[in-house]
Order: sequence, then C-alpha cells, then structure tokens
Amino acid sequence: MRILIFGVAPWVKTAYGKNTRDLMSFLRDFDVDVASYYGHHGTEMRVGSSRVFPCYESFNELPEWIEYYVQGTGADMVLQHFDIWVLPEGWIEEISVPVVTYAPVDCEPMHYKQAACSRGAVMNVAMSKFAQRAFAQAGMPNVYIPH
Repeated sequence: MRILIFGVAPWVKTAYGKNTRDLMSFLRDFDVDVASYYGHHGTEMRVGSSRVFPCYESFNELPEWIEYYVQGTGADMVLQHFDIWVLPEGWIEEISVPVVTYAPVDCEPMHYKQAACSRGAVMNVAMSKFAQRAFAQAGMPNVYIPH
C-alpha cells in the first residue's frame, strides 16, 4: 500500500514536523511519500525511501496538488495531518483515493468549517476523547488514537 501524507515537511522544527517524521517511521512497512504544504520548495527530495514533494500556491489550490501527487505516485490513500479548516470545503471530493484526516478539534461544538472540510473522509483520527465526541456528534466516522 502506498500512503501519501499531506502535511508539513518532516524536517520542519514544529510539532507537525515531528509528527510527519513519526508517521513516516510508524508506517515504514508501507510505501510512504509526503506532499508538504509547508517547509519545502523546489524539487522532490528523498528522506530514506520516501519522497517529499513541494506544494505551491494557496490553500485553495492544494487539493489540485494532492491529486496531482496521488496520480504521480500511485498512492492508495491520503493521510491529511494539519489544521484542516484552512482547506476549501469539499476538498476531499477532489481526491480520487480514500482520505483519512488527522487534524485537531479545538472548539465545541465542532466548527462548521472543520466539519465541512472533514466530511467525506473514510476515517477521522481523533487525537483526544474530546475530538472523538465532536466527530461522533457531527456524525462522522472516527477512531481515537492519541499522540
């Protein structure tokens, strides 16, 4: 299975960068590539057996880049990991493979933008019990996997 992580570059010195590195390590039994919306400009780079791709332009154009990399890599799924509400609503519909979201929920009730940007995912990973309840209340599939 080939997984495309949609997040920040693994060398970014933030929590999301650390999580990208950790996800790459935890998923080492799969073919993993990274489409980085932050922390990488230029051309494809390698980190071990993984490729790290840059994404350009605005958040509204990111779904087009992700689909471009899905097609180019033959990814079987996309694992999104950052604050999802920055993406355009309905972005998941533009992706031709299953999408799993892994984004924090930080308000109650779940903000309409977060719900609109998470809808359509085959699974929403909840980082906390609070997030798990919020996804459940919004009627979205979820699984609790704490950091």
